[in-house]
Amino acid sequence: MIHNRAAAKVTGGLASPELSSKEESAIKSLYMPAYDAYGESRSAAQVSSSRRDSTSGARFFYLDYGQSPPRWTQGKKLVGVFGPFENAAPPDGIPKDTSYRVRIYY
Repeated sequence: MIHNRAAAKVTGGLASPELSSKEESAIKSLYMPAYDAYGESRSAAQVSSSRRDSTSGARFFYLDYGQSPPRWTQGKKLVGVFGPFENAAPPDGIPKDTSYRVRIYY
């Protein structure tokens, strides 16, 4: 999906490829939640970059934790759902200890 957004010249909405000093310190100190998340993220990125695009050019996604879908999803085609994910330290905006799914739209 990152390649699709870049090809469409869509900017923003992507995680930084750089680690903050706090994140880097947590990983280097072998703080297991950070260390495991970093390793799993790298592994997922490596696998996904070597596979065919299964989203048919999708450029949009949101993290669904039970809220109503965003307005921008209206008229777009849902092409994939990943999860559920359980995380004690979820991404910004998702309540702690909440299960969520990644919904991908074209």
